[in-house]
Amino acid sequence: RDLEIPLPPLPEQKRIAAILDKSDAIRRKRQQAIQLADDFLRAVFLDMFGELVTSSGYANSQKYKLLELVDYIDYRGKTPEKSESGIPLITAKNVKSGYVDDEPREYIPEENYDAWMTRGFPRKNDVLFTTEAPLGNVALLGEYEKVAIGQRLVALRSKGKVTHEYLLFLLLHPFIQDLICARSSGSTVKGIRTKELYAIELPVPDMQKQREFSAVYWKSKSLRSNQESAHQLDVLNFSALSQKAFAGQL
Repeated sequence: RDLEIPLPPLPEQKRIAAILDKSDAIRRKRQQAIQLADDFLRAVFLDMFGELVTSSGYANSQKYKLLELVDYIDYRGKTPEKSESGIPLITAKNVKSGYVDDEPREYIPEENYDAWMTRGFPRKNDVLFTTEAPLGNVALLGEYEKVAIGQRLVALRSKGKVTHEYLLFLLLHPFIQDLICARSSGSTVKGIRTKELYAIELPVPDMQKQREFSAVYWKSKSLRSNQESAHQLDVLNFSALSQKAFAGQL
């Protein structure tokens, strides 16, 4: 009750509020633009391949088992020694629906890297798939000089019949997610065994159409990255304006 707060004249308060409102509006519109970029890609995928993820279209499509479409790196059943720094470790906790989150940040000792990575080395744009806890999150691996992947996670690499971008959106689609869940097991925590995962049949369209979608994907990702960078500047700008406003410097 005894706290004293600065109380400029009402016209000055309105002027400050108007400046902060405009800054906040820019920030929110940038967030909306980022969301629209994601919605745009889903719309393009459905426009180009939507028939394949309907019951009739799937039934009549040319299909291949996942194992026929990809090579894979699977570190399930191995628990790495972790460290405070070193080689980044990507686990199922990092893989979200369509993207890889940097948090939580985990590492393995650099001196253990070659000995740990006996099952293969992940590459940029490998399709990461979480096999349990949670089941069915999918994302493309970003660019790392070196990176390790942990348990409950497999890296899928196309053999040439599918692009990674098409495979990403296909595996994320609810129709295919239902096929994955149908082959899963577990009452409390759903998971899928290797045999069941690689037996899932996926529709494979014309490669030229897939490449066209991939080109749109990367163009949209570039624009989205620019929007995200601008959004970070908007956030900093709003914070700076707020500090100046309440310091009487605006």
